[in-house]
Amino acid sequence: MRSERVRLVSFGEDTSLRPTLESMGHQILPVEPRVWLSDAAKTSPGILVLLLGGETSVDDVARALDRERNPVLSLVTGEPMLWPAALIERSTDYVAWPCSSADLRWRLRRMKQTLPSVEDSTLVAAIGAAGIIGRAPSFLRALGLIGRVASTEIPVLIEGETGSGKEVVARAIHDVSSRRDRPFVPVNCGALPDSLIENELFGHEKGAFTDARDTQPGLIALAADGTMFLDEIDALSPKAQVTLLRFLQDRTYKPLGGRVAHRSEARIISASNTDLKQAVRERRFRQDLLFRLDVMPIRIPPLRERGDDVVLLAEHFVRRHVEIHHCEPRPLHPSLVAALRRQQWPGNVRELENYILRALLLTPTGPVRPPDETGPGETDGREVQGAPFEGLIHERLADAKAHMIGKFERRYLEALLAESAGNVSAAARRAGKERRALGKLLKKYGLARSA
Repeated sequence: MRSERVRLVSFGEDTSLRPTLESMGHQILPVEPRVWLSDAAKTSPGILVLLLGGETSVDDVARALDRERNPVLSLVTGEPMLWPAALIERSTDYVAWPCSSADLRWRLRRMKQTLPSVEDSTLVAAIGAAGIIGRAPSFLRALGLIGRVASTEIPVLIEGETGSGKEVVARAIHDVSSRRDRPFVPVNCGALPDSLIENELFGHEKGAFTDARDTQPGLIALAADGTMFLDEIDALSPKAQVTLLRFLQDRTYKPLGGRVAHRSEARIISASNTDLKQAVRERRFRQDLLFRLDVMPIRIPPLRERGDDVVLLAEHFVRRHVEIHHCEPRPLHPSLVAALRRQQWPGNVRELENYILRALLLTPTGPVRPPDETGPGETDGREVQGAPFEGLIHERLADAKAHMIGKFERRYLEALLAESAGNVSAAARRAGKERRALGKLLKKYGLARSA
């Protein structure tokens, strides 16, 4: 393994970690805990090794990890599963310390593969400014490609489901590249009608048609030598595909009514939420156009494949909307964390942000709860917010009691699993119950799968 620069932040008393890392050929950069806690967002790219032990402040470390943009290996003194989930879920990887040198070397080698190839503070700043947040290995691999393609002029095809953040990634590529001071022009290909496709892309000269009272530049001219982002490229009609292909072949175009050909040096980044190769097989998309666009593909994984990134993103959206809507800063309630992990998020990051905004606005005080626990639609007709027993008086005492106990047990178990990072054994120890008994309760409320 090639020598890598490793930042080391130690909250513990162990003195053998640094010599162990140095013996593997790493360049160690010791960082004082208080410096890292205050400036985590300003650090340069590179693996962070975090030794957690002693008098570690869970809240302070969790907040710093939210700002940390690099892979984090947390070495935990003691039993890792007994450590707060807030620290574990924010780490790329974690292990009990001390561990074997072979285990440590293997984990560092695996994390090295997630580092951006361009170790440039501009890349880190652009990713941070774009609000790109995540530590899932598949997501970090996609981010690593941003640095590789930004320094080139090759066309990029960004693939991903609706709401996964394709335009955000395209803007990050533009902001890292040498074109960052030039225009970034997004084009919604699904909104380009056949009758106006050439006018929209190439513009027109004065008098080109009846209503052409002035010369109007097209989108390609507006992009100049910046970046043109073609979103929903799969939505182009056959005629529009031919028009675009003709431009991409020699990068020249004529405005409608014009006689002189113009040349464009705009970089082309396109995006699709469908499989374009399948579209070619179904004769819905031109293969020669795909060859022009699909030089460097970047796949953005859907949110359901990114593990606990959903929690990091939720906390980011809470902070953002607290500032926008002037709300009181609040943490996520454990029941909300459990709900985030259960859902599949077909609308991806866009759906998650709407969900969090709804939860924040429906939770006026205290930790942010799921919208279905706080909003008008949360009840089944037997209780209303602010008067939980209203409506229950029409039932037998035993039925009303069972209803309330059931709601308490479910919320308690969801919070327990969230705090124990889904580990049933650790949850049983926290609850003071036998593992088998707790397992029956989880099965009763349908929580065994989410555990």
